[in-house]
Amino acid sequence: MIQGMLEANPNVGALVLECTDLSHFSPALQAKFGLPIFDLSSLTRMVAATVNRQIA
Repeated sequence: MIQGMLEANPNVGALVLECTDLSHFSPALQAKFGLPIFDLSSLTRMVAATVNRQIA
């Protein structure tokens, strides 16, 4: 399914897994497709860290 999506949409730059239960597949998916892989939890943490950035 992912392979077909990437073939139809070659400009995809990252994948977001819909279900947080799938996050343990992220390393294998990243190795296979060479794209950053996020799940909703990691994506939310990244956005929150960006929004809540403080001067060190």
